[in-house]
Amino acid sequence: MSWFKLNKTINAHSVIPLDALSCRDFGVKLPVNFPFSKAKFTCQALAMLSQLNDYDLKMVCADIIKICANPNANNSIKHSRNPLRRLWRTKYPFRNYHFLIEYSLENNFVNLKDVLFDK
Repeated sequence: MSWFKLNKTINAHSVIPLDALSCRDFGVKLPVNFPFSKAKFTCQALAMLSQLNDYDLKMVCADIIKICANPNANNSIKHSRNPLRRLWRTKYPFRNYHFLIEYSLENNFVNLKDVLFDK
């Protein structure tokens, strides 16, 4: 799967650094206090974020801010048997409704690979 954006073809797993202006080109409205200098996105993660409603986007962005503050948290590793795979489960007030944020750490950046919805 690929997208044609910014006059070039982008693969689904291409990592894209964003800032406050370029995230609007992808249809994502991130909050003002978002750590753009610490996070990079894949197209797959941006596609999922662009489909969320305002409340879900606000909650997922709050969790991404927590990930950027402490990317090696214990609860990011416990959802997988592979210790190098990092998944962050959102902490919504609803018991059976949450997102999983899949990310990796590379060169002091948090690369957000995907945002997965759990039914």
